[in-house]
Amino acid sequence: MTKERDSESEADRLRQDAEMEIHQLKQTIGAMRDRMAQMDALSEQKVQSALAEAGDELRQLKGQVAALRDAMEAMAIARDEAVQAALAQGNEDHQQLRATVQALRQQLEDLGYEKDRAVQEAVAHGVAEANELRRTIAAMRADMEAQRDAHQREIRSLLGEQDQDTGRRSAGAGGPGGRLQ
Repeated sequence: MTKERDSESEADRLRQDAEMEIHQLKQTIGAMRDRMAQMDALSEQKVQSALAEAGDELRQLKGQVAALRDAMEAMAIARDEAVQAALAQGNEDHQQLRATVQALRQQLEDLGYEKDRAVQEAVAHGVAEANELRRTIAAMRADMEAQRDAHQREIRSLLGEQDQDTGRRSAGAGGPGGRLQ
């Protein structure tokens, strides 16, 4: 009977050891789950921070685009005013030339060639200036579009990095080490 008792006591001791080991394993699993939750929270915090930074940068870029648009509109208005002033001046010059032509018809016949050439040069200069303004506008428009495209690529790049971080986190959670069994 002592053998039976020894055997039972050995079985009780083994059972207690197993229960203690199971309890320790459960505590370890709980601690690991807590650590994983902390890591997930930290990862989510980093994602939110990156999103906030990207949002701030996007707002800044939008502000810059609006400022550039306003500047370009102001330049267009200034250009239009300059063209209108040049046209008004051209009209005034034209009227003065007409009056001079009528008053000095005789002298104009002698000077007609020189005056015609001066008018042609003024018109050519006006046309050249208008063409230069058109080229300037086209260059500014191309520059603005290039800047807009660069900003959009930068935004897509930032958003792409966020998508990759999110994809890595999702892949990590479902992988072999990501789930306790």
